[in-house]
Amino acid sequence: MKSREYLNINRERSNLAWNRLYKRLQEDQLLEEKSESQVSIVKTRWISIAAMLIFVLASGYILHHFIRHDLVEESNMITLSNSGESLLAVRLQDGTIILLNKDASVSYPEEFAADKREIEFSGDAFFEIAKNPDVPFLIQTSDAVVKVLGTSFNINCTSGQPFEMHVKNGLVEVESLKNKETLRVKAGERLLVNESNFLLTNNIDLAFFDKYHKNLRFKDASLSDIISILNNNNSQKIILQKEELGDKQLTLELREYTPESAAQIISLALNLGCIVSEEQILITE
Repeated sequence: MKSREYLNINRERSNLAWNRLYKRLQEDQLLEEKSESQVSIVKTRWISIAAMLIFVLASGYILHHFIRHDLVEESNMITLSNSGESLLAVRLQDGTIILLNKDASVSYPEEFAADKREIEFSGDAFFEIAKNPDVPFLIQTSDAVVKVLGTSFNINCTSGQPFEMHVKNGLVEVESLKNKETLRVKAGERLLVNESNFLLTNNIDLAFFDKYHKNLRFKDASLSDIISILNNNNSQKIILQKEELGDKQLTLELREYTPESAAQIISLALNLGCIVSEEQILITE
């Protein structure tokens, strides 16, 4: 409707402009004498061309608007890569935690869709998927698609190596991209995908996952996200005295840390207080 009104308004403007131009050319005797019918035909042709030009321009504007909008939507992806030796810790919008090993990379949207949570991943990482039975979590890799509802596991899909997964808890569904075969992997199981073959083994050593929690690095992360990640794998919890302290941002690296040493480093970096007890650690203003 707005486009039609736009064209009508500009057609009227074109008519006025044509009349002014035609009158000026007549006054300067720059036009050959023509009959009224010939003049009408010439005017009609020019008006038609002007209207077509306006329509093309308007259509171009509309297409540009929608194409640009789509590009902006598609460009709202965040890509993180870890080039350091320590694991890069990331907490997604839904609360999912990803610990990226060296040379690993993950791409995810600023906000997930209403019906699914989907990311792209390559390399080696540990995943702690936030539980949401109504919205599955999909991890796209070069070898397989991993579907989970809420669980923890690692994935190693480093280029040149077979796809490998160890499940710490929960249930994970893996679909091979080569033969579309699907397999469910339970807690304590290890899956190896070699070419198009699935190899499943049981009774994995849970100490295998310790390597993902010893050395962590945070880049421009909020204090609330940092504490959530640290608390995820430790019995001694770090607590914020005031919720607004969680908005503070910090870049830091923790090596062979304990909850107490991590809290003390954070407190020093942000000029905050730290009260330690057996059950918890309180960070204060």
